[in-house]
Amino acid sequence: MAGGPADIRKRIEKQRQKIFELTDELEQAKEMFEKLQEELKEQQKKNSWKPLTKATGVSRKCLIS
Repeated sequence: MAGGPADIRKRIEKQRQKIFELTDELEQAKEMFEKLQEELKEQQKKNSWKPLTKATGVSRKCLIS
């Protein structure tokens, strides 16, 4: 028999530990993604297109001439 019960337990424990590590990494990535999404929404709000006449208070007549 290749490896006894102790070896199998060690392998299982290593795999469980790896799962916990990957789960933590996934949670961190998810939080970072959500944070970046919020930052992107804020940037889009700041940079949203506004008609020039409203943004500057300049009338269209002045812009054409």
